[in-house]
Amino acid sequence: MPGRGFGPYAGMGWRHVFVVMRDRCGCPWPQHFSAEFPNPYCSCGARKRGGRFNPEGFPVLYLCLTPECSAMEFLSHPPYIFPRHLYRYGINIENVLDLTGSEGRSLVRTSETVIRGPRGSDTQSVGMRAHGLGYNAIRSFSATGEGETLTVFPDRVVLDVDVIVHEMFDVWHNLEDVERVAVN
Repeated sequence: MPGRGFGPYAGMGWRHVFVVMRDRCGCPWPQHFSAEFPNPYCSCGARKRGGRFNPEGFPVLYLCLTPECSAMEFLSHPPYIFPRHLYRYGINIENVLDLTGSEGRSLVRTSETVIRGPRGSDTQSVGMRAHGLGYNAIRSFSATGEGETLTVFPDRVVLDVDVIVHEMFDVWHNLEDVERVAVN
């Protein structure tokens, strides 16, 4: 992606999911996962409450690019509800907007200050601009200041093809489990 502000992303991603979440929302369910597990593709939380790059009512799949980043993201959003499953994903997505460089930020008319700032209408409008311009995902700095995230637009990718759940990587039963991952 260097020099253009967009390009493909191929690598790993991590996401923590609340264990009692079930497929009540109509989100796509991966064929190789039992219904006794939480749905690792569910975007209901982001759709219901809005998030950093999406307003309420607009689904996205938030992933971290390291397990440590996922743990730090979890720790930044109390109250802490356990247990959580930490999933590892394989990602191969074309046309990803890269907001970690100035080229990508200029494509959606924003600044590093906005991108590194708190969630709000400024960052949500960046997400909507990126989606409107046809990007499939956004690579950005984590709101925690530690690591990077990938915000995937589920309507632009094929889940279980472009974003594949590889495994349940870890289970967090308490803060000690999360902190163990966060400090690695």
